[in-house]
Amino acid sequence: TGTTPGTGTTPSPGSPTSSSGTPFSGNMKGAQIGEQHLLDAMKKYNYTGDPAALMAIVKGESGFQAKEEMMYVDADNALRIFGSRFRDRAHAQQLIDAGKEAFFNHVYQSKYVSMNEQPGDGYRYIGRGHIQLTGRSNYRDIGKIIGRNLEEDPLQILNNPTVSAEAAVGFMLRAQKYGQDVNSIEGALKAVGGSQTSWPDKRKYYQEYQKKIQSGQLGKNTPATPNVKPGQPGSSQPASSNIPPN
Repeated sequence: TGTTPGTGTTPSPGSPTSSSGTPFSGNMKGAQIGEQHLLDAMKKYNYTGDPAALMAIVKGESGFQAKEEMMYVDADNALRIFGSRFRDRAHAQQLIDAGKEAFFNHVYQSKYVSMNEQPGDGYRYIGRGHIQLTGRSNYRDIGKIIGRNLEEDPLQILNNPTVSAEAAVGFMLRAQKYGQDVNSIEGALKAVGGSQTSWPDKRKYYQEYQKKIQSGQLGKNTPATPNVKPGQPGSSQPASSNIPPN
């Protein structure tokens, strides 16, 4: 709707083909550069949520690559994910055979996805970027937060890894504005949404990034956070009770 935060991520397709944006380049490996992009974006926008939580979610969603949502190739899997959006398995197969644009224009039409408003929005505003931002109103709202017209040019998220990282941070800034918890992994997972099948892995990544940030292995350019004790709102080091189990 543009006034209520929507889901940032898309359902997990299971057995898809993938599409990626501009690959990262430089002396560091892609993931390392992606981590730095995200740290830079958190610092740029003075993000005060838990950086380890956002980094864990991004690693789980896209591996720090500016990816586009994957196409479904199996009708049974598509039917399992989208259910009543298809009449039956044959209908799902028909849309898969029709191609990616027809498929996503159907399953993400405004009838099913409130963030989309016009015919064609389903494919135009498909899941992209670090957290698979989905839906016209999400592109519009997050674009305003980061100062980029993502509604007019949604492919910025796919083709520019800096914009992809900024959009991820922008999404979490909006979640904060609406009072959602972004200071713990559980709160951040709920704020971003998407398939819960990936949450166990993201909890493991969270522990990894907590250790990397606390040890100084990551974040010499650590994003701005209030001077608070671990476990308090805004801390980059949540209390042990907030750390998910293995």
